Amino acid sequence: MTVKQSKFFLFAALLLVSHAVVHAQLGGLLKSVKDKAKDKTSGKPESTPTNGANTTNGVSSSENPVLNKKAEELKWEMGSSKGYSSGGLRYDMEMLEREKPIPPYQHIRKVGEPGVFHFAKDYPELNTIADPVPGNLAIDFSSAPFKGGAGVPASAFNSSTSHIYARLRVTGSTVAEVLKLTGDLSKLKVHFYVYPSDGDDIHPWEHQTVIILNAAQIKQSSLDFDIKPSPDNITRYINPTDRFDFYLSQFPFIHSNQFFTKSGNYKIGIKVAAELKDDWGNPTGKQLEVMNSFDYTFDVKDAKSVYDEGQVVMKSLQNGIKFSPKPLPKEWKLPSVAPAVTGYTAAKYNQLYNNYYKDVKIIKTYLAPAAGAPWKVIMSSDNLMPSYKYCTQTVFFFVKDASGNCYYHPCDLRQDYAGGGTYGSIYMAVFDEEKVYINCAEMK
Repeated sequence: MTVKQSKFFLFAALLLVSHAVVHAQLGGLLKSVKDKAKDKTSGKPESTPTNGANTTNGVSSSENPVLNKKAEELKWEMGSSKGYSSGGLRYDMEMLEREKPIPPYQHIRKVGEPGVFHFAKDYPELNTIADPVPGNLAIDFSSAPFKGGAGVPASAFNSSTSHIYARLRVTGSTVAEVLKLTGDLSKLKVHFYVYPSDGDDIHPWEHQTVIILNAAQIKQSSLDFDIKPSPDNITRYINPTDRFDFYLSQFPFIHSNQFFTKSGNYKIGIKVAAELKDDWGNPTGKQLEVMNSFDYTFDVKDAKSVYDEGQVVMKSLQNGIKFSPKPLPKEWKLPSVAPAVTGYTAAKYNQLYNNYYKDVKIIKTYLAPAAGAPWKVIMSSDNLMPSYKYCTQTVFFFVKDASGNCYYHPCDLRQDYAGGGTYGSIYMAVFDEEKVYINCAEMK
């Protein structure tokens, strides 16, 4: 080897050593940065709930002891408003702390527990996270109306012979004082759940409605609701907007294989909630809620008779206001604005309406201006995910039915949340109880 070649190899060796030192220094620096980042986060998972196995750069949690440890800490499953899906959304205590306050009747359970009938209030370790259950509010059920003293509290009913009534009861105070309600048009939310007796990953079906109270009703110490009333024994509350909110009509009308998949035992839950306000009347972001449930034995053979009886009750309630018609609303004389949703003209709306009511004559269809953006998203009751979105352009149908009665009927378009940030097909939301009867002679 020549002197020149020796110098060349010596230079190459020095270059390799230098590269190794720099690489080691950079590696140490990067490790230091990662360690500092880890110290700041204490190695805890982000607040985003997780389902299934964790992966990092293709490495599963079973191959990564740090991620595996985190997975073991996710000991709680918290369902959406419709229960649990594929085991629910998983949390550890630190993540639950970030969600607080959690409503007392939020569906939550420990990983591995069967069924869906578990609530935040049931776990002592969640006492500092979950809101307390109000001690002066209760919901009772009975097979006879509470009004007049006939109602005797019961906890079990059946689809063949039972009639079902409910009472929201306040102890030592009034509805207004406990729920911080004032004046006419005070609102309460009523949630309706159907829990199957078997199956771990079946959603409890939920329906939410808003009832509107007048000034006299909120001064009472109780409110009565009809769930499955006898047509001869209806509580007959009519609220300020003539919507039959005190009749929870969805219960008779869900007696189908979509909600009651087979004959057997179910648990029915009723939850009443009010948005809490401070002393100045401003929303606090919390809600006061009370819930109770009853056992319900369902037989498929009873489905049609329960549905038909519900129709009789609804028609009876409608007849109660037909003979005191309301004046025509201002919308009768106003010209329609342009459709907020492309393609949904008055003719298109009429076609959709006649799909629901085939024996009516539509006198006028009025498209009101949209209230801000064309669509508004409604979140689930626990605010974890969207429930649906509706078009803020209300459509008023002025109608004469086959019996010669006239009414106007406000409706809107909706899309149900389908998951993954997507929504299903557009449909028109039509509720019988939102019809307002008017004098036919005025529709000229």
